[in-house]
Amino acid sequence: MNLANRKVYKVNQSQIYTYPTASVVTSGSITSAAAVLNPNFTIVVTIGTVNNATTVTLDTPFAFTVDDVLVQMTSAGNSGGTLIVSNTTDAITDAIDLGNGDTDLQRAGTIDDAYYTFAKDDNDLVLTFAATEGSTVSTYSCRVIIYVTPA
Repeated sequence: MNLANRKVYKVNQSQIYTYPTASVVTSGSITSAAAVLNPNFTIVVTIGTVNNATTVTLDTPFAFTVDDVLVQMTSAGNSGGTLIVSNTTDAITDAIDLGNGDTDLQRAGTIDDAYYTFAKDDNDLVLTFAATEGSTVSTYSCRVIIYVTPA
């Protein structure tokens, strides 16, 4: 292979990510939520103490598709706590189990390609924390890492 004729492609990350943080709107019982758009194509949402029946809605300052969702527990959860990632009200993921120990990792089991695309400024990426039927109120803290591909 002749390396003398190769082309080098550079991406200016500041052109892709003009917003270091995303605006967050919450409803329900939550102490804090902050979202950071990282240059490695992740959106990291740090959740303080959250209870069931809480939603976190994020701005979408660029167009993207959701590739994967990982939850890193930062406190122990109670049995029955779940997280669903949605495009407005349409679920992208299945219910991710949050009834795990501190430091545990949980991944979405499914990603629905019918709803995983977001347009720039849609502002409808929604995280819904809930309890499964018959379980008690769950309280936990976590980091939600959403892997995306810019569209």
